[in-house]
Amino acid sequence: MAIRIAVFYAAMFTVIGLRMPFWPVWLSGRGLDPGEIGVVLAVSSWMQVAAAPWVASRVDRRGERRKVLVILAVAAALGYALFDLAGGFVAILLLAGLVAAVFTPILPLGDNIAVLAVQRHGIDYGRARLWGSISFTLAATGGGIAIAGQPDRVLWLIVAAVAATAVAAAFLPDIRTPRQRDRAGALRILIADRRFVAFLLAAGCLQCSHAMLYGFGTLHWQAAGLSAGFIGLLWAESVVAEIVFFIWGRKALARIGPLGLLAAGGIAGIVRWPLMALGSDPVLLLILQPLHAATFGAAHLGAMIYISGTVAPERSATAQSLHSAIAGGIAFGIAMPLAGLIYGWFGGAGFAAMTVFSAAGLAGTAWLWRLADAR
Repeated sequence: MAIRIAVFYAAMFTVIGLRMPFWPVWLSGRGLDPGEIGVVLAVSSWMQVAAAPWVASRVDRRGERRKVLVILAVAAALGYALFDLAGGFVAILLLAGLVAAVFTPILPLGDNIAVLAVQRHGIDYGRARLWGSISFTLAATGGGIAIAGQPDRVLWLIVAAVAATAVAAAFLPDIRTPRQRDRAGALRILIADRRFVAFLLAAGCLQCSHAMLYGFGTLHWQAAGLSAGFIGLLWAESVVAEIVFFIWGRKALARIGPLGLLAAGGIAGIVRWPLMALGSDPVLLLILQPLHAATFGAAHLGAMIYISGTVAPERSATAQSLHSAIAGGIAFGIAMPLAGLIYGWFGGAGFAAMTVFSAAGLAGTAWLWRLADAR
């Protein structure tokens, strides 16, 4: 079972590893200017907030996950293939919205199956999820070699990867939950739960503390005179640290629990971001990049396991999608433009501002911990 889940993550993150760096290249090749490309890319974030929770709430109501996941992945593969026929900004934008509506719910639903497998069968989530990090790295590096001056190949590589995700989804465990009979629905129940909303805010703050790094880290290091090869090494080092954490994360989880992992992410951010603001000394950066294992890895694992331990299984898909929408959609939608302004004003010193997000996430985690102790 763990192998099947690992294969799904490997396929899904191959899509992401191809799409994130190379999809803008394909869009540019179709004649879109930078502003139009930005709008097309933003559609995914909008749909992550709008479509994913809605789909997940319907999944929770029916209790069936795998079948819906396969249908979504097949529809996404067909949708990406249709981009070959789309011409002009308006047609591409409309198609991008439709594809995002079926693509963005896939990862949260896959996470939900994995977390339910942790609950029911005791699989090691971290060791299954690490294959996503590995495949992302291989796709991002190998994709550059594969397209080699032929950007049209990007589309068909993505289509193939999404199709592989559909096949992998068909072999996921068919974990079902009881049909939900509450008329209020999972979405309304979770939004009305102040403790769960506080968790979403805390987890979102911990993840969006990376906004400066994701958006402007490479630009800052290039401006500081670091070579492209060394910058690639820094990114690879952070992913390797994340992978190593996922291998051993179960032991950390057993010792400090999910809230402890969230707290570790906040503490690591309070250390990492001010030190990154001090400058671009290569030795300092090589020391700091492994903290990604905590600021991202520990925070992500803690969030997944917290959901599995506090949310009823019949509402878990909606909970996963809300976490994805808040932490990956709304939070970054707020933090990224803010990071851009701060970087424009202060340059690399602006990394220190990300400490505020880590501290807010740590404070929210401490409050959740106090509520848990009170119970």
